[in-house]
Amino acid sequence: MNNYSFRQLFNNIIPFIRKYGIFIAPLLLFFFFMFVLIFSFTRPQQQPAIGTTTTNTPSQSIVNSSSSNSPSKTQGEGLQDDEKKNMKMWSNIGLSDNDFAGLNATKISLPDGSIQYTYASDIPNRPNIIIVMNGLNIFQRTTFTNTPFNTDYYGQPDYIAKGSQYWGTTAITYIYLSKGIALIGDTSTNQLLEQILFQHETIDQFKQQDTDIIEPPRIP
Repeated sequence: MNNYSFRQLFNNIIPFIRKYGIFIAPLLLFFFFMFVLIFSFTRPQQQPAIGTTTTNTPSQSIVNSSSSNSPSKTQGEGLQDDEKKNMKMWSNIGLSDNDFAGLNATKISLPDGSIQYTYASDIPNRPNIIIVMNGLNIFQRTTFTNTPFNTDYYGQPDYIAKGSQYWGTTAITYIYLSKGIALIGDTSTNQLLEQILFQHETIDQFKQQDTDIIEPPRIP
């Protein structure tokens, strides 16, 4: 197209735009917004970055808090021996009935005024137990499966108790009174069976809650 033809076309378009521009402008805007809308829906969604965390509900926190303290996990990895010795595993978590929603937990009141919540575990006839006193957890028993019994993780236990009414005579309980944790393992299979987090500061208080042990706890 030569310059004359282009100029003639341009001169013809200008009057057209002046006459019908008020109708053309909204139509162009409509097509523009439709294009943006279609583009936003067809654009590939960005995947979340690796390491993104999710927030647990209170009931999930109860279930997961125990496994995070397992000696088979990486918690405490890289710590010096003296740091592990002073590491406190029990923490005064505030709990209420709402925190057990969805767990189908059984609630009973104990003679000392505490409340015991019992809910299903992966072990038949051996439920998980949490005891709450004045709104704080003071005792939490959690069962484990397919987990090595690592007796070296927390160092030397304060007490050892042999035998379990549920697990049998090959079970042994390592009680770390100063840390607020006890580990029950099977010496014949070297498997962790249970973990107990507790508030008590004396061995007699611990025995009142953990009635499963057969032999009295002794200092190793």
